[in-house]
Amino acid sequence: MLLSLRDGGHGRSIGRAQHATRNARVVVAQVILALMVRCFWELRAVDPGFEPEGVPTFRLHAPPDRYEDPESVARGGWTALSLSWASPRPARPTTSP
Repeated sequence: MLLSLRDGGHGRSIGRAQHATRNARVVVAQVILALMVRCFWELRAVDPGFEPEGVPTFRLHAPPDRYEDPESVARGGWTALSLSWASPRPARPTTSP
């Protein structure tokens, strides 16, 4: 009784507003999830522009004595990838006058 008099008798309306806000958030989350699932489903039907069958792939296995945790494996993978992208530039031919 004292608590309801202190906030002017608006305790129920605040509770209803919080409940309505929570319900609205749940509904928005469900709509977003449904849209994401639909987009993913439609993306599966898109032609990638190449035939994935017969494409060569490979796996690299990190030796456990060198890479102790997942973070070090990730760092090593990114290092190897960046080294493979960094190709040396060929020397420009020089012409003598």
